Amino acid sequence: MQSQSRATPPLQRPATTRYVQVPVSRKETGHQTLTLAYTQTGSGPPILLLHGLGLSRKSWQKNLRFLEQRGTVYALDLPGFGQSEAPEQVWSTRQLAEVVFAFLRTLGLASVVAIGHSLGGEVCLWLAYLYPSCTKALI
Repeated sequence: MQSQSRATPPLQRPATTRYVQVPVSRKETGHQTLTLAYTQTGSGPPILLLHGLGLSRKSWQKNLRFLEQRGTVYALDLPGFGQSEAPEQVWSTRQLAEVVFAFLRTLGLASVVAIGHSLGGEVCLWLAYLYPSCTKALI
């Protein structure tokens, strides 16, 4: 029996790390902005990927090829994870959702399909709860 292997198509364009400074309104941090790292690839409707606890945007690497064929994918390192700047204190998932909202606004994204794993899933739920017009769908 011959083994059939499906070759995974290459990314439309190489996914590189990008950085953006987003405004934060946390009095306890002493920061006016946080620098967040993200990967952007594909084109079309925006798709946001939020990783789980102890992970980074790189945990979505194998999903990028599939998702970039359906839209512009934004895989974000949440504050304190991966290459994003860490806040001085631990933030709740609600506070992380506020930062994600600021990230989306900074990039000019009005509404996204939000996909989250574990911690990222809870942040997506808060994002949809706090800013319902910001999320087209949650996965």
